[in-house]
Amino acid sequence: MKSSMVVDLIRAHAAGSEDEFSTIVEAIAADEDKKGNSVLASDIRKAYRNMPIYREETDQQRMSFQHIGDIGSTENEYVEIITPEIELDDVILSSDLKRALNSLVEGHRQSDRLPDGIRPASRALMSGPPGCGKTMTAKAVARSLGLRLAYVRLDTVISMYMGKTGSNIGSVFDYAYRMGCVLFLDEFDAIARDRHLDDNGEAKRILSTILQCMDNLDRDTVVIAATNMPEAIDPAVVRRFDLHLEFPPPSEEGMKILIDRMMSRYLPGRGYNIRDIIDISGRTSYAHLETFMESEIREAILSGYEGPIDRSFLLGKGDEEPMKELVRMHESGIPLRRMEELTGIPRSTISYRLRRYYDSKE
Repeated sequence: MKSSMVVDLIRAHAAGSEDEFSTIVEAIAADEDKKGNSVLASDIRKAYRNMPIYREETDQQRMSFQHIGDIGSTENEYVEIITPEIELDDVILSSDLKRALNSLVEGHRQSDRLPDGIRPASRALMSGPPGCGKTMTAKAVARSLGLRLAYVRLDTVISMYMGKTGSNIGSVFDYAYRMGCVLFLDEFDAIARDRHLDDNGEAKRILSTILQCMDNLDRDTVVIAATNMPEAIDPAVVRRFDLHLEFPPPSEEGMKILIDRMMSRYLPGRGYNIRDIIDISGRTSYAHLETFMESEIREAILSGYEGPIDRSFLLGKGDEEPMKELVRMHESGIPLRRMEELTGIPRSTISYRLRRYYDSKE
C-alpha cells in the first residue's frame, strides 16, 4: 500500500468527505488486487461496506441519498433505507426456506473462505402471494448480515417516473454497494414480465439496466427481488438469480405459531381458541392475520375485557349489545367504511360478524 494513500485516507476522514474516503478505499483495494492479494482486497471492501449501519450518516451520505431521490419530489418516493430489527427466527418460514436463507447468510459471513471465481449466492428471487412474508424475510436477511435494507417498489418507479429511471436505477445499485445495503426490489414483475406477455418499452429498459448492474455487482452485495406473480416473469430472467425462493400460502401450523406468539407477548396468561381465531380472521395471509390479531388485542385491552379470546368475543365481544349496534347501523344503511370509523373495528371483521349473525337467524 502506498503511504500517500494512507495520508489521503486520513485527510478525507478528518474532512468528513465520504465520497473521497470511499474512492481512496477502493483505490487501496484495487492496488492490493494488482499485487495478487485478492483476499485482502475483498476484506478491505467488505470492512468499508459493513460500517454504515453502526454509525450516524454524514452530510455526504445524506447528499448521496438525496441524489438517488432527485427524480422524485422526496427521496422516499423512490427508495427507502430501512434499519431492520427483525431476525430470521422471527419470520414464519417452511424448513426448506429457512435452510436456503441460512445458507445464503452463512455464505456471505464466510465468503473469505471461497476461492477467486466462486462467489456466495447473492441474487435471490422471492415469489408468493401477498402477505406471506417476503418483505419481512428480506429485512431479516439484511439484519442477519448486519446491513441496512434499500427498499425500492418498481411498480411505483415505472408509474411515477416514466422515461427517467434508467440512470437512477444505476445510482440505487451504486448506493447499495457503497453504503453496505441489501437491495430489495419489490414488485419485480412490473419490469420483468415475459416478453410474450408485455410490450412496455420503459420496463424493458429498466430491466436491462438492473440485469447489467446485477452482473457487475461486487460479489458481497446482496440483491433480493420479490413478486406476487412468478408466472408472469420471463424464465430467462429467473435464471439470472442464484436462488428462487417460493413462499407458500399461510399454513395452519404457521398461523398457530403467529397467534401463540402474539398472545404470549401481549396478553400473557389469557385463554384463547386458536380454531375460532383462524376461522374468523379469514385465513388470507400472515399479514392479514397479524393485523386482525392486533385489532382484537387492542380492543380487548382498551375495553377492559378479561375473558378468553374466542368466538364469543370475536363475534360479539362477550356481550350482545355491540353486535346489536352493528346490526342497527347496517340496517340503517350506514356503509361499512363509516361503521369502521365509528367502531374502530376493521371492515372485514364487521362484514364477517354480520354475515355470521344473519346466517344464525336463518
